[in-house]
Amino acid sequence: ERFCLNRMHPATYFTGVAQTVCEETAKVGISRDQITYIPNGANTSQFLPSTEKKILREMLEIPDDEIVLLSVGRLTAAKQPLTLIKVFSHLENKLENVSLYIAGTGELFEETKNLAQKMGVKKVFFLGYVDHDCDLSDYYACSDYFIMTSISI
Repeated sequence: ERFCLNRMHPATYFTGVAQTVCEETAKVGISRDQITYIPNGANTSQFLPSTEKKILREMLEIPDDEIVLLSVGRLTAAKQPLTLIKVFSHLENKLENVSLYIAGTGELFEETKNLAQKMGVKKVFFLGYVDHDCDLSDYYACSDYFIMTSISI
């Protein structure tokens, strides 16, 4: 990093999508005046609450009274999908009408599925890759909660 940074123009500006990224950038020698924090954003026109939640749930075959948790992201070590399954296992044991939908793929996809099966988790649905421009907004719209166990954004 330092090798590359030493060859950049001294007036170069940097952005970070998390405060930790900005801190790490400063630690390698970039002046804080040259670092701007710009948080991850969401397309609010695409992810508005839906008035058609009931219709979407029927289309996706999700019962009306079901509490739906949605997790979206890569299934990698930084996102901790195995922890997600463990947490959900506890919820499923306490609540009979809760389900977890996981949208995403990654190196821990199979291991996460295997852990869910081994733990006897019944109502976890692995969606795999879900198109962000079409179908993902439907899952957000018919979910009750978003759940994330990530140690990194």
